[in-house]
Amino acid sequence: VGELYDKRWPVATALNSYLSTKEKDAETIRREFYRMACSMNVSCADDYVEVSLSGLAENFEAAMRLMLEVLHAPSLSDDAFTGIIEKMCKNMNDAKSNQNSVLNALRSYGEYGKQLVSYSLMELRSHY
Repeated sequence: VGELYDKRWPVATALNSYLSTKEKDAETIRREFYRMACSMNVSCADDYVEVSLSGLAENFEAAMRLMLEVLHAPSLSDDAFTGIIEKMCKNMNDAKSNQNSVLNALRSYGEYGKQLVSYSLMELRSHY
């Protein structure tokens, strides 16, 4: 399961640092991870999604509880969500003027053809 399976994964993983729960806002969660000297990361590749927790071993259990709390009952404000989508659209527009990005896109198109799964700007704005 990854980006080639479901093109919503990159959007979902981009939301990771903005997630909150009913009891804790995103800033509180960031501070708790910082206090424990731990961090949580969610990323996706073409064929997998990876959730990782890193930090001090002595705080592993507390950090794992916090990570599971965030993953089991995530919440996101509308303002944060809109900001993330706009940032992703800006990055997509910026990539069009980057020679390396254009070359990589052409290479991917040559390798995968039209089946290449990705969002266009219009899809990104209309779906979310």
